[in-house]
Amino acid sequence: MNRARVASLLVLTALVAGPSGQVGADPPEFRLRAGFVTSNFGIFGSTTGSSQASFVDAGGFGTPGFAAGIEARLPLSGQFSLQFGALYVRKTGRLGFTFRPDFLPPGFGLSGVTIRTSIDYVEFPVTLRYDLHIDKVRPYVFAGAALATKLSATANFTDGRALDRIGIGPIDELIRSSDTTLVLGAGVDFMNSRWGVEMRGSLGLRSAFESPTPSGQVLESSARTRAFMLLVGYRF
Repeated sequence: MNRARVASLLVLTALVAGPSGQVGADPPEFRLRAGFVTSNFGIFGSTTGSSQASFVDAGGFGTPGFAAGIEARLPLSGQFSLQFGALYVRKTGRLGFTFRPDFLPPGFGLSGVTIRTSIDYVEFPVTLRYDLHIDKVRPYVFAGAALATKLSATANFTDGRALDRIGIGPIDELIRSSDTTLVLGAGVDFMNSRWGVEMRGSLGLRSAFESPTPSGQVLESSARTRAFMLLVGYRF
């Protein structure tokens, strides 16, 4: 388990356990949330020098996905509150590779191999929220972490034969069963109605893929999920 993931779990635990003993007088709130997700993989680390891949590229944010779930808000002291819930999220991404297997000399490769992946997660975010009160609206910001469990994953390739020749695949089975993400966002609740709107971003703390090769350098150190969500909330 890498240090970043351990740190995120400690922060999450502190958010749950630390302020929970100072619950404010306001009652808890519950919301249904749904909206759109735009996502892709972020490249972190380098595959330079790998005998399996000389270049890895992540494309721009692609086909919008969908998110829906339920959320609870527990008021704490002052303008702070604790948010936690469960959210179904579909994340999509694209990775492009230029491969250089061992049997090819430097400067030669199998270019143009693109992997398009779709992953369905159930995420369990826990965030600390800070509210502002301005007339009939309540803007807020929040930050925290989320644990994500994979429900299913699919992948397709522009040239699957190239992957077979170098012993990589099937990619969809190499996607990890869980992920840990950092979560940041802002939103506004309309006090004269039950509706609100929210924007949030998330970034995975480790690669979304298991190591697909003995060297472990193609995807293990490279591709983390990143997503932006636009969600509508209904308070009940």
